[in-house]
Parts: sequence; structure tokens; C-alpha cells
Amino acid sequence: HFPEGDSENQANTAPRYVAPSHDIGIGSGGVEPSFVAENEGGEEDVRAALTCFFIHMYGDMGMYLSETHGTFWLDRRKFLLRKKQLGEKENAPTFIVLQKFSSSSMFSTHVKGRIDDMSMTARD
Repeated sequence: HFPEGDSENQANTAPRYVAPSHDIGIGSGGVEPSFVAENEGGEEDVRAALTCFFIHMYGDMGMYLSETHGTFWLDRRKFLLRKKQLGEKENAPTFIVLQKFSSSSMFSTHVKGRIDDMSMTARD
């Protein structure tokens, strides 16, 4: 909180949002105004780091898509084989995560989305 004379000036320069107060019990519905510092540079750095991480994990679409009679499908075996060809060791923690990840519904949903994107692009 700011001294009385400064709160008006500070309120005009900092974004405001309302957050639950830690002093008020949960469920009482009490909120207090808080100030947030924006850090666009830091957000961009985090976005870039996560993008690099997921590109490293997923690879390019050719690593996990196969095609039969013009239809693309998720090829988990191809994905894991390609990861091994790129140097992942089967007993390494990262490879174990990739094995579990490649069988997850999250990965299947991601691949289905990429296939849907490609089919929509082909129609345009």
C-alpha cells in the first residue's frame, strides 16, 4: 500500500488487478487491489525457452507422422526410433519420458491438431 499522497500517482502508472487478500479467510469473498509489474522482456524469454524445449521434444512433424494412401497418422514407433537416431539413449531419463509422452493423449491430440491443420491448409 502507498502513502495517501502517492497512491493516486502510482495507480496511474502501474496496472491494477484485484486478488484475494491473504489476511481475509478463504470463502469470505474479500479482495484487495494489488499492483503488478509488467515484464515483457522476461515473458518473451520464457516463451522462447518453452518453444525451444517443445521443438526439441516434439521434433519436426516428419519424426512422428507417417502416410498411407494420402492419409497421415501418428507413428509412435517412428518417433522413438528417430529420437534414438538423434542420440537419445534408451535407458536415459529423457527417453523414458519420451516413451510415456508418445503414448499420452496430450501427444495424440497435438498430432491430430497438426494433421487437421495440414488438411485445412491443403483445402485453402
